[in-house]
Amino acid sequence: QQGEPEDAWADSLLAELDRPEARLGELTAADTEQGRIPARLQAMLNSLAETLAAGDAESIAGRLENASAHDIFAFIDNELGTA
Repeated sequence: QQGEPEDAWADSLLAELDRPEARLGELTAADTEQGRIPARLQAMLNSLAETLAAGDAESIAGRLENASAHDIFAFIDNELGTA
């Protein structure tokens, strides 16, 4: 949502997740046997993981694009460790 601070947006999304979370506590084994609910939740988690991974990759790429040689070697040492 444009114009909304990131923390407020995250708080809003977390508040929206409260209702489905409460409803999940009401499910019975029969409700989940069809597998649709767990499959949908897993798909949502997978999508979130992909989004976060892409953001991390973009962040790293952006930092490397503007980095000095010293910064790049420091990044490599930090990520891979020194030999």
